[in-house]
This record gives sequence, structure tokens and C-alpha cells, in this order.
Amino acid sequence: MPRHDLHDFFEQASAEMAAEYQRIRKKHKNDHGTAGDEGEENWAELLSRWLPAGYHVVTKGQIMGSDGSTSPQIDILVLSSAYPPFLTTKRMWLADGVIAAFECKNTLKATHLIEAAKTAAAVRKLTTQQEGTPYDELLGTPLYGVLAHAHSWESDDTEVVETIEKALQSGMNAAAHPRDLLDLVCVANLSTWWAARIPWLGEGPSLNVEGLPPKPPGPGLVWQRVGEYNPEQPDGAVVSSLNRHTGGASPLLSMMTTLLRRLAWHDPQLQPIARTFESVDPTRGGGPCRNWNPDVYSDHTWRAITQNRIDGLDWTPWAAMLM
Repeated sequence: MPRHDLHDFFEQASAEMAAEYQRIRKKHKNDHGTAGDEGEENWAELLSRWLPAGYHVVTKGQIMGSDGSTSPQIDILVLSSAYPPFLTTKRMWLADGVIAAFECKNTLKATHLIEAAKTAAAVRKLTTQQEGTPYDELLGTPLYGVLAHAHSWESDDTEVVETIEKALQSGMNAAAHPRDLLDLVCVANLSTWWAARIPWLGEGPSLNVEGLPPKPPGPGLVWQRVGEYNPEQPDGAVVSSLNRHTGGASPLLSMMTTLLRRLAWHDPQLQPIARTFESVDPTRGGGPCRNWNPDVYSDHTWRAITQNRIDGLDWTPWAAMLM
């Protein structure tokens, strides 16, 4: 199969990002604030180039919940195409109109990921939490991620990946609910990690029962590889994982594939484009995982899951894998 042009376009973008990183480091060596601002503009420009018309990419602002509470300052936000035009000039963004939010780091450190995981959970508390399907209950809004030009470690790539995944696992382990997790981490000169939730690991037909199955007491948490089901751990109902793209594509292509896929959940018109990106950069890889018990679900959704409601269709709120 011939090489797709998308690979070339994003390799060019990767080269530009690397050149900008070196320029920023050289020009603003002792001015971290200006360096950070310029790095954010690099990412905002990339997103603006590739997101469909109608999505607003903005920088620097706080997310505000319906009760008036606010988030810490966020570096980059992607606003819904339905966002009121008048409010796009403000620096206080309505939580339920924010599709994606990103922290930007010129040089990533492990502490950045651990702190970002905490901020992701705080931001999710500002949005209206929906119930009724696994998608509504396992995926928080907005999508929350970290974008970095490069990293701070001088080790080889394998060791750096292990260090990053250790930090990601720490953040996942501290989360109170799957919807609070980081969704996306992109290090432009290394790799991209994306979050997935598998809503049920058991065999659906064997779970049909009358009435609502009791939810086990306590956290019932087990760490295991994504897709593995241990029958000796019946509390396991959901696996969340942060998977690293390992197909050799540009991390920027993998980042945009992940973002378009998530946007397509909300905007069906994007699904054909998202499918094209996925065909060029197929989902693959493995990373930190966590097993959750059924307490993460409402009673209504848990009942439906045990009645074999999960399906294999893409972009449905009952899909076998949500990301």
C-alpha cells in the first residue's frame, strides 16, 4: 500500500514543532513565561489548521461551571461550534461549551502529568454529568490532555516511555472515577497516549439475571492489562487504559486522530474524516491500565450492561470500547 500523504503532512508538522522548540529555548532561555506562551501558540496553530471549520481554538482562560465555580487557568481550549460568538472574546469559558482542554509544556516532566491528572478531575466537576449510558458515565467532558514539544529526560526512548507511563499510572490510580482521567498525552518528539474505557469484561449472555446485580462493597481495584478478564476478580467490570500509539506514525498524527475520533462522538459529520485518519493511523499499543468495579455506574446503566446491552458498533454510547 502506498504511503499516505497524511504521514508526510504530519512529519512536516513534527519538523516545524521541533524547530520551534529549539528556537524558543534559544531565544527565551531565561524567560519561561514568554517561552511557554510561544509554545502554546505553536499548538494552537496546529489545532486550528486541522480542526474543522466552526471549532474555536482559544488560549489562556478559565472554565466556569453553571454554579459560577472556576478551574485553574487552562492553556488551550477547543470550543463547540455552537458556542455563542459574543462569548468567544472572553477569558471565562462556559464548561458545557468546551469540547477539549489542554495543558501545554515545552519540556515535559513527570510532575506535569501527575498535576494534570488532578486538574482533569477538577475540570470534570464543572461540567454537567450525564447518566444513562456507559459513554455518558465513563467519559468526562471536556476531553482533557497534555501537549508537549519535548521531554526532560536524557535516557533512551524506552526508558522515557517507562517513566511517562509510571506517572500516568500514578495519576490513574489516584482518580476517583474513570471519567476523571486524562484523555490524551502527546509528546511531539516521542509518542502519543490516548485513554480508552472498556465498559464490560465479562461474557454478556451469561450475565443475564433477574433484578439488579449487587454492587460489591469497597473499591475492588485490580491492575491488569487491557482486555484481560480475570474470573477470580468478579468485581472487575470496567477497564480504563492509557494506550501508547506504537505504529510508527508521527505522534502529531496520532494526537489528531484521537482528537477527531472524540469530536466525532458529538458531531456525526466528522465520523467519515475520523475513520480516514484511523485507517491511516490504526489504533494500537498498550499502556497503564486499571480495573474498576461496577460502582462507577448508575443502577440503570449497570442493569442494562448485565442484560447484554454492550455492542460492537462504533460511535455508539454502548460501544465495546469507548475513547
